[in-house]
Amino acid sequence: MKEEIEKTRLKKRRFKTSWNRYSISKEIPKHEKQFVLGMLDMIDDDALRFRISNLLIWYIDKATSNKRFYQLFSIIAIAANVSIPTINLLGNGEYLSIVNSVIASVAAFALSINGLMHYKDNWTKYRSAAEKVKQYVADYLIEVEGYREHKNEEGYDIYKDLKSKLVKQINHVIDEEHKQWFELHTNTKEETKEQTKEQTKEQTKEQTKEQTKEEK
Repeated sequence: MKEEIEKTRLKKRRFKTSWNRYSISKEIPKHEKQFVLGMLDMIDDDALRFRISNLLIWYIDKATSNKRFYQLFSIIAIAANVSIPTINLLGNGEYLSIVNSVIASVAAFALSINGLMHYKDNWTKYRSAAEKVKQYVADYLIEVEGYREHKNEEGYDIYKDLKSKLVKQINHVIDEEHKQWFELHTNTKEETKEQTKEQTKEQTKEQTKEQTKEEK
């Protein structure tokens, strides 16, 4: 009997810990946190609430962090590109040309990082997944509310059907997100291979031109 009570306590503590992770997460905006926590409060099933809370922590955290990195590198690139014409107005000295070259390199680096890491694509992808999960949960709670007070067999069967429908919808969101991630990173590898091929071709052309010049 004591072992069963201890197992129940551990189970409840595990669900509560996952729930608290959502409430103390610094990446999630305050207004969104309050809305989602209120929505999670209405879910009776502990396992379902545990799954949804962990899923939303992952998607919203990732969406917020990718959004911040995308905006940071975009602002760096914009500021660097805007400053170059301003520096050109000061003159055409050797020192200013070096400064311009460094600033142009910083801008190119920032844009390259944004393209390489796919911060914008990841931001929109994770945010879209989080919004879909919230929409499905809200629809589920609205539909369940009508059968919450009915204790008969028919009401219980409908409640089970709605819960299984929600689980299928959430699994579909996860599958779609995995497909998008795979397609995105597969395309990135192909683009990198193409760029490498083009660079090698240009290098071989330059080498052949230098060899022909030397022979002449």
